[in-house]
Amino acid sequence: MKRMLNLLIVAGGMGGTGLSAANGWAAHQAPHWENALLRGTVMQIQGQRYYVRQQHTRLLLRDFLDEHAPDWVKRAHQQPLPTGLLLSGQTARMRWLLKVTAVPGGTQWNWAGQPLRNPATGVLRPAWLPREGKAMFSSQERHAGFNVLQQSYQFKEPLASLRQDLRSRLLAAGWQLEQTSPQHDRWVKERRELDLLYHRIAGQSGLYLVLRDANAPLQ
Repeated sequence: MKRMLNLLIVAGGMGGTGLSAANGWAAHQAPHWENALLRGTVMQIQGQRYYVRQQHTRLLLRDFLDEHAPDWVKRAHQQPLPTGLLLSGQTARMRWLLKVTAVPGGTQWNWAGQPLRNPATGVLRPAWLPREGKAMFSSQERHAGFNVLQQSYQFKEPLASLRQDLRSRLLAAGWQLEQTSPQHDRWVKERRELDLLYHRIAGQSGLYLVLRDANAPLQ
């Protein structure tokens, strides 16, 4: 579990702002920090759902040992890092991991949390994607006015035939090929943008997709 979350914290976290430990911790009393984390970016790895967030705060590293720190911080397992602090713990709702890195004037918090009662779920797959692909990673977030879906897949099919198959499927679905290079296809449709990046991975064909949709919210 911890090894998996270590892979995730580079992409996410949660935090607030405060002028000192006394009032800076006020925004992080349970259950507020859990609710904020659960509104973060959603990632799925092999059917398991995680939430990740990142934010800067004026809390300093020494504030994590301060008497004003909330109980969930005091009860956490703490491990010193060369650049900060790694905390992990579990509440009634989730397992969580928090990496705190010192930055000028405060700290940067990178969070990852996995709800305990959240069953394994299938990854939301685009309708035009071949069903034979093995889902490796999926994340959803809102950014710059777009709902952004990022996913990676592995296929046994050779890269050339996989790319041709996807082009046929996307053209049939009304997408227009806007730009192409040896490892990259860019497609557009109405208020949607799609980037497909092709590569080799473990002797198989790898596909990484980024879908930006300004229409409907992500499911």
